[in-house]
Amino acid sequence: MTPEAFKEILTRYCQGQCTPQEEALVQAWYDAIDTSGRQALPEEQRIILEAKAWSQLSARVRDGRQPRFHLLYKIAACLALFVLAVGGWYYFTRTPDASVAGITADALPAGWRAEYNSGQTPRMILLTDGSRVMLYPGSTLCFPQTFDRSRREVTLTGEGFFDVQRDTLSPFLVYTQEVTTRVLGTSFTIKAYANAPEITVAVASGRVAVYKQKPGTTHDAAAVVLSPNQQAVYNRQNDRVKKALVAHPRIIPAASANPTMRYEAAPVTSIFQALEESYGVDFIYDENALTGCTLTTTLTDEDLHARIHIVCEAIGASYTVQDTSIVITGTGCP
Repeated sequence: MTPEAFKEILTRYCQGQCTPQEEALVQAWYDAIDTSGRQALPEEQRIILEAKAWSQLSARVRDGRQPRFHLLYKIAACLALFVLAVGGWYYFTRTPDASVAGITADALPAGWRAEYNSGQTPRMILLTDGSRVMLYPGSTLCFPQTFDRSRREVTLTGEGFFDVQRDTLSPFLVYTQEVTTRVLGTSFTIKAYANAPEITVAVASGRVAVYKQKPGTTHDAAAVVLSPNQQAVYNRQNDRVKKALVAHPRIIPAASANPTMRYEAAPVTSIFQALEESYGVDFIYDENALTGCTLTTTLTDEDLHARIHIVCEAIGASYTVQDTSIVITGTGCP
């Protein structure tokens, strides 16, 4: 994607006309430039951080309803987007280095090292930037002794859980032959065993961009942008990437520190909204049909699917998982 194309997406985003996929890309871009050390950032990036409040509110808009805030704030947010459109788009769009993608333990370039876990338990690898990799048995991680200033690159064969130190000026890339994963600071798991039919990238926190990458080429397919509790599954046979929910979604730490949910004659729509916010998962349902449904319950240590089942069973509804969303089907309550 070119800077001009990304700028067009930002224009549609400000006008409320972009597609869900384009909105996800913009949200990932916002996350890429966010940081806790705001005072250390250039002024332009601080401007965009102020605009992020608007983007987060916009992301919560449902069924065509618009948030209420001052028009000048929205104009300022859009202006900030254009100021950094050319400088920020590349974090999730520029082409990964195909030569690095082909690095293996058998052919390490100068300054690189390889760690192989030949044991029976996971092994922690500490990288020079402070990032940590939990390397699982039978897996190999190749990485440079010192990272390049512009980006941090490693290759993985097997399985690893990555807890990446945030650096807005140096993206972190994990190459697994057919798939490239790009982040700035987050945690995620990659399963990419050599003989497995699929490669899976599952996100625990932050935003992750996943690309199809063929060694020896400089061409990428469009990025699949993942949020917490989402995963990208690349099928080696059909050469396709599918976006889906992880098998067992977990409460996002930033959303709630207490997994217990207590409700007394609460509207089920508010329960669904709470689950949506806690897990970062979109719920799709007919709000008008469920308006009269209330429920008294306490949800403690159940996983997300068990919690949804409890609510649905109480109101005579059912649910299905469609890609990264939960779809509730029910006729309402008497």
